[in-house]
Amino acid sequence: MKKKNNFKFVKFNKKHKYILYNFVNQPDAIKSRLTQKFIGIEEHEKFISKIQKNTKESLFIGLNKNVVSGFIRFSNVGKKFTFIDIYTCPTLRGFSFAKKMLFEGIKNTLRTKKNIIFLAKVKKNNLKSINFFKKYFKKKKEIKNMCIFEYKTKFHD
Repeated sequence: MKKKNNFKFVKFNKKHKYILYNFVNQPDAIKSRLTQKFIGIEEHEKFISKIQKNTKESLFIGLNKNVVSGFIRFSNVGKKFTFIDIYTCPTLRGFSFAKKMLFEGIKNTLRTKKNIIFLAKVKKNNLKSINFFKKYFKKKKEIKNMCIFEYKTKFHD
């Protein structure tokens, strides 16, 4: 019997904005952010509106059994770099859900941009994220309380 794939990866749309608001205000999400502050609904609405209008930002939702269970954002900086921001529900961590979102998003980005270096900034005390990115990315450098990880596509030397 074939195992059913419960993972779906979809482009963000307005119907997801309140679940995303809930995700970004989870205690673990706040703790791992640079600012470490709660995001109010007005600030979130402005952020979502800006992302939807900005062609340099791509936001995707990961679903598990048709339930929104995480998101990933790709922010293009210049022609060469794309920064990654990812969040997965705690109940799905350690079950390859974040990995599926990460590589589906990378694959999607590579459809339109070939010579890209993907980067992730992770706070040094965020051990779960550090261990996640260590598996798939190369640690590039440390700056103050941050670790920078990079993933070069096969189009790079």
